[in-house]
Amino acid sequence: MQRTVLGLVILLLVGILAAAFWWLDFHAARSETQAEHVLETFTAGEPEKAPPARLKVYVADTDGFAEALRAALVSDLQQDLAIGRVESVDTIGEQAGRPVLVVELDNRKITCTPVYGSRRMTAHIAYTSNGDLSWRDKSPVRMDSTDAPTIWVRGEFEINDTTWGLISHRWYLRHLAKKLAAEVTRALESQLISP
Repeated sequence: MQRTVLGLVILLLVGILAAAFWWLDFHAARSETQAEHVLETFTAGEPEKAPPARLKVYVADTDGFAEALRAALVSDLQQDLAIGRVESVDTIGEQAGRPVLVVELDNRKITCTPVYGSRRMTAHIAYTSNGDLSWRDKSPVRMDSTDAPTIWVRGEFEINDTTWGLISHRWYLRHLAKKLAAEVTRALESQLISP
């Protein structure tokens, strides 16, 4: 009888700890993240070297990581690029004349335990100052020179992360989203603002 009760108590404690590592948001860890990216920029006319006043952000996924990435992108783009209003949207839809950033996630291999996290992922981005996204998967890219000054940027980001220590699943997703958002923001800054 006592062994059964002890076994149930231990099982209950293990279940509570497992739930805590999945749902709570905490960490005591050391992380090493490597990021690489390749960008292509296309311009027509003389686009102004300034961030847009408004920007729509679309992340093409709906899981927990995509939600964390949306929030991190909105925050970073507003703060670091001084964009007046950054809005996360659920669909691309028709965005004629409006700046849009599209992020598509690919190759997402993740390992997340209470003491170790590892993730390798690829993200593809496309930024357009005029809302036209028809060019993003085409090669070669052709721009109409009669349009107003336009800038298009597309690129691929690869993030490799290894984290050791006490980590929750939720924290790890937010950590990775912040790393990717920071890389995307820096890359866009170099194309939209820097000379």
